[in-house]
Amino acid sequence: MGKILPQTTMKILDPDERGIGEIAVKGPMVMQGYYKNKKATDEIMTADGWLKTGDAGYIDNEQYVYLTGRKKSLIVTEGGKNVFPEEIEDQFQLFEEIEQILVAGYLIDKKTKAEGIRTFIFPAEIYVKSVKEKHGEQEAAAVVQARLEEVVSEVNKKNVGYKHITKVTVVDKAMPMTSTKKIKRFEVMEEYKD
Repeated sequence: MGKILPQTTMKILDPDERGIGEIAVKGPMVMQGYYKNKKATDEIMTADGWLKTGDAGYIDNEQYVYLTGRKKSLIVTEGGKNVFPEEIEDQFQLFEEIEQILVAGYLIDKKTKAEGIRTFIFPAEIYVKSVKEKHGEQEAAAVVQARLEEVVSEVNKKNVGYKHITKVTVVDKAMPMTSTKKIKRFEVMEEYKD
C-alpha cells in the first residue's frame, strides 16, 4: 500500500468487480517508449501514453494504491473469476511446517482455458526432521504430505470456493529464488508440470 506520488497519475485498467486490474501510471518520470522499437512500446504503453506496470491492484477513495499481485501470474478459474496467487500464498505465513509455498494455476479445460488452483510446498527442514524422529524415515513422507494437505484444507475453509486449492505437490528441494527472495514462479511450474 502506498500513496500516489505528486506529479503522478495512476489508474486501473480493466478492473474486475472488486476494482482490481492492471495498474497504469503517467507522469514526468515515465518513459515515452522503447527507442526505435514500436512493437515493444505498444506492449507496455497504452495508445494515450499510460505505462502498463504489469502489477495488479486497486486504488481506494483516499488515493492509496494496493498491490494484489502480478498480472502475468493471474489465475482465471472455471467460472471466469480472477485469482491472484499472492493473495492465497500470504495466508500460509503462520504455518511453521512450511518453508516455501507457491500457488499457481493449472489448465483444467483446454477449450475455455479455465484453470484450477494448485500449490507447491517445500516443508520446513525442522518440521521434516521432527516427523522423521517420531515416525521413522519410511513413514515420514506420507505423514508430511497428510499434514500439508490438512494445512491447505484449513486455508481453503477461509476462502470462497473459486479460490480453493485442488492440487497439492510437496517438493523435496528448495524452490529457486530471485535475488529479491521471490520464488521463480515460472521455473518451478515448468519443472513440476504434469
